[in-house]
Amino acid sequence: MGANIKAARESLNLPQRVVAERLGIETESLSRIERGAALPGLNTLDRLARILEVPLVQLLTGVSTAPASWAAAVQEDIEQLDEADRLFVLDQVKALSQKLVEKSK
Repeated sequence: MGANIKAARESLNLPQRVVAERLGIETESLSRIERGAALPGLNTLDRLARILEVPLVQLLTGVSTAPASWAAAVQEDIEQLDEADRLFVLDQVKALSQKLVEKSK
């Protein structure tokens, strides 16, 4: 989670000092969170997500809620499988998608 927070902060080109000030904490406290040496509370995480302009789930998982990010995360996992398993997963995803589309009609 700390790496996700750091990546979101750096993507906005915000120094730790600025984010820490906005959170009302010491820069060293934010540094410990980013290094994984400390865990922030839920209120702090929620405020961090708003400051960093990302969904809270992205800070927790590192995966954006944007569909392209989901696809990239799934693709990364699938690429680690052998060909037979990749084909199996593809068939399962297609079947599940079709079922959910039919259900939503």
